[in-house]
Amino acid sequence: MRRPRAAAASLLAASLGAAAVTGCDDPSGTAPASPAAALVESGGGQKGQVGAGLPVGLTVRVVDATGAGVTGVEVAFRPAPGSGRVETGRATTASGGLASAGIWTLGEAVGRQRVEAVVDGLAPAVFAATATGVPASVRVVAGDGQAAVVGEPVPVLPVVRVSDAQGRPLADIAVAFIARSGAVAGAEAVTSQRGEASPEAWTLGPTAGAQELLAAVPGGGVEGNPATVRVLARPGPAASLIVAAGDRQRVEAGSAALVPPKVRVDDRHGNGVPGVRMTFAVLAGGGSVVGGRQVTDSSGHAEAGEWIVGGAVGPGHVLEATAASGGADFVGTSVSFSATAVSPSFSLQVVHASPSRLTTELRAVFAAAEARWEAAIGGNLSPVAVKGEDLAQCTDALEHPPVRRVDDVLAFAVLDEVDGPGGIVASAGPCFLREENGLPAVGVFSLDAADLERLDERGHLFGTVLHELAHVLGFGTLWRHHGLLRDPAESTPGGADTHFGGPAAVARFDLAGGAAYARAKVPVENRYGAGTRNLHWRESVLGDELMTGLINPGRLNPFSAVTIASMEDLGYAGVDYAAADAYRLPSLRARRPLPSPRAPIVLSDDVRQGPVGVLNRRGQVVRWLAPPAR
Repeated sequence: MRRPRAAAASLLAASLGAAAVTGCDDPSGTAPASPAAALVESGGGQKGQVGAGLPVGLTVRVVDATGAGVTGVEVAFRPAPGSGRVETGRATTASGGLASAGIWTLGEAVGRQRVEAVVDGLAPAVFAATATGVPASVRVVAGDGQAAVVGEPVPVLPVVRVSDAQGRPLADIAVAFIARSGAVAGAEAVTSQRGEASPEAWTLGPTAGAQELLAAVPGGGVEGNPATVRVLARPGPAASLIVAAGDRQRVEAGSAALVPPKVRVDDRHGNGVPGVRMTFAVLAGGGSVVGGRQVTDSSGHAEAGEWIVGGAVGPGHVLEATAASGGADFVGTSVSFSATAVSPSFSLQVVHASPSRLTTELRAVFAAAEARWEAAIGGNLSPVAVKGEDLAQCTDALEHPPVRRVDDVLAFAVLDEVDGPGGIVASAGPCFLREENGLPAVGVFSLDAADLERLDERGHLFGTVLHELAHVLGFGTLWRHHGLLRDPAESTPGGADTHFGGPAAVARFDLAGGAAYARAKVPVENRYGAGTRNLHWRESVLGDELMTGLINPGRLNPFSAVTIASMEDLGYAGVDYAAADAYRLPSLRARRPLPSPRAPIVLSDDVRQGPVGVLNRRGQVVRWLAPPAR
């Protein structure tokens, strides 16, 4: 460090005596001033890596007894053994008494190094520097893998160690600590004699989960640079309780809410708090709750098993969720859920997977067919929430929401190119059943766009849609599953007296003129292909009834009470026979002549053949049924 001239003069005067300083700068031309001291001007006290040049060059000032610079004095710069080299070994003082050795390149020895600036007859000026090793690796030695609360300092301070290529710890190495989340105090640190450095503190950020602190040293080629300290940030204490799902629902009276009530417990930063015990209880409106004691999961959520509302139609149904743990200030915190109970009814919802291809007339046909089945079946089915990923098993022709409410039956209608005119006109069937009663929750109905014009021209478009929706509801497709199909025709067409054994359908068959029918009732088709036999009424007995496997051009295909009764046998409640068309067996009525000699349209392969999933009340798939087990 450069010393002021006045200070230098004072020092010299004290050591040499006042008489020695007179006449040194005498302008009369007397004897020139003599060097009295060599002083470090600049370049002392630096730090650098071994073998590297220091940033500030070495400069010495030679002064006389007054502290004035002396020119023309030769100075020798001599590095001590192991202390590297300087650019200029000898220099002569110039104006101001300054002489420079240029850049000092340190030697390879770690620690203190020095260079002496020597003037004959004077004590040398000594330049000292600290040589640090070359970092070859940086690694975490403390504080990694711990857990701490969000927004709080970590309990174990992170420590990193910097070493050279031989694994020796390096002192005096600058380390920068950078928090990817949270804040660091003392982010700039220097390694100790043990080669270790740490920040003063690391306070975690507000988000639960993995958080990281980086420790970086300057220079490239350093293994593990930057070193990473990883900490698991845990949520803080429970601070708030909020409704996550299931509020303000419309629920059929006496039934379970489709969306189970769900709460979330958060800390003051909005992180979900696990392990908090919650109690769900009916507060008003009657009913009950299944699974009323729950514990919040890793995301802070707790969900009641099932909320069954009371039987009174209208608003006023309330469920309350109360915290039973989570700290003294949190216990007793509660939120409520409301529901409006509505009268039970049967609903068949058709969702079109290709709406852009639907004409106004075709939409009207589908709407009329929906309404006809809703009039025939009055009984309600329990609602169920089905995951979108499961609905994709029915059709991938449209995007599904994460969860879809189904009450009572959902049918996807797909209008597509199948095999051109003729061949397969349509196909339909359930793809998910309710575990509790084996009745459909979701089905799919595909219609070949190439056959629309032919069906419409012959007056059978409405009847075909009504027919295929019957398969979605379980006609033919669920007879085996419910034990109602007897003596099925497996391989030899016409070789078995296949029949439907449901008592309601048998009774309606008798009322329609089948009392005198001598064979097993109700006769089921035992001819044609595998997609027709065992799945429809027998054409040779029931004629042009809607649910035979053939469409008879030029004739109406009546929607009979026999078909409606088969739904009652499957388990549908509240069927209404007044929704049926007038129908008598062919032997008891005269057939109307055909207006043209057109052949019947055989509804071959009109039943969906894919596997059918079974859903529990929570909408979870518990097993799969493969044809023909269904």
